[in-house]
Amino acid sequence: MAFWASFFKYTASIFAFCALVLQFFTLIGNTYNVKFLKLLYIARLTKNGQDFIDFGLWNACTGTNGTVLHCNAPKPAYVWTAESSLTEFIGSPVGGYDKVFLANFILYWCGFALTLFAFIFSVSTHYNRITDSMAAMATCLAFLVLFAVFVILIVVAYRVIGLTHSHNATVQGSIGSATWMTLGAMAALLLATIYYGLGCFFRAKRARTYEKV
Repeated sequence: MAFWASFFKYTASIFAFCALVLQFFTLIGNTYNVKFLKLLYIARLTKNGQDFIDFGLWNACTGTNGTVLHCNAPKPAYVWTAESSLTEFIGSPVGGYDKVFLANFILYWCGFALTLFAFIFSVSTHYNRITDSMAAMATCLAFLVLFAVFVILIVVAYRVIGLTHSHNATVQGSIGSATWMTLGAMAALLLATIYYGLGCFFRAKRARTYEKV
């Protein structure tokens, strides 16, 4: 029982770490026009197959023919539906989403903090049912938070893509890697929660065995 309890605990910690890495790169993605970061955007609009605009959590980047030319200065809770460059694609900025982006930004940081807590807490404390249970609760909450974030990102992204395409048929939209990384982090958190729970189960079973002896 001790072997399986430790195995599930270590496996859960690995999944929590993977989720942490995915969330970290999503948080810093699209912030500057540098290699790799500029590839981590939430959604992209492309006009005539050339000019494009990428949206992230902090800012927007514009470019042409697959090359990013300019990125706005990062801004917390960035409302990219009100981005001035969006007028080239949709005619006018899309308003009314300020609170949605603020909530999304706060939720993402909450999910990241919960994941960080679960990972650090699980690897820096002695293995027992209490620590496993607390880590499982943290990853479960982080999963629920990221689920809400993912829904917000998908809904807003497809809303803007739909509006731009109806305004100009030459504009095409796509979901970016940062959105799918959020989905990957969700999956990792769900698996971490399951494995932490299994670790708790086997430790409880082991404890009952000792009590009978």
